Amino acid sequence: LNNTLETEILTGEGNSYGAEFLVRKSTGKLTGWVGYTLSRTRRRIEGINDGEWYNANQDRRHDVSVVASWQVSPRWNLGGTWVFASGAPVTFPTGAYILGNNLAPLYGARNSSRMPDYHRMDLSVTLEPKPKEEKKDRKRHFDNSWNFSVYNAYGRRNAFSFDFREEKTEVVLPNGEVEEISERKAYKLYLFRWVPSITWNFSF
Repeated sequence: LNNTLETEILTGEGNSYGAEFLVRKSTGKLTGWVGYTLSRTRRRIEGINDGEWYNANQDRRHDVSVVASWQVSPRWNLGGTWVFASGAPVTFPTGAYILGNNLAPLYGARNSSRMPDYHRMDLSVTLEPKPKEEKKDRKRHFDNSWNFSVYNAYGRRNAFSFDFREEKTEVVLPNGEVEEISERKAYKLYLFRWVPSITWNFSF
């Protein structure tokens, strides 16, 4: 409904820098790679965070990936992936104050807090057809394989978001009286723990 929408947009400056490292093994029965990224991304915009630098939403200080594949036999292949990432910047309440009869949150500096670190491991097993069946399939120009995998194999409860709720608590005062106070508690929301899957891949 604003005919001059550009007046609602704040502009400023930002910077991003870091380094990436990669080690790869591409021969033999055991192959894979290890990657690590160290980076920082910040912004400074007049009208936000008192015009001071703050961590951008894309700032992930550490990022690690470990990928491995082991060809156990011509038919069986085992695979695994482990990833780690620093928690994303977020603005959490640092306190609260009473406004009327309500408990209002008090926020600190922009993106001064972080979500918990994220990490998980994925495992998979791939089964190829028997050699004689494979030959027969090739005559028909048909290839297939089965894959059995588990996403987040050790069931890490990675936080998707946090919900801050106001709860009433009874406190016993030194004089023996009971007083009801309000406080905010943080509840973590996560989406998935273990996610198994079976996939049949085919091409012709």
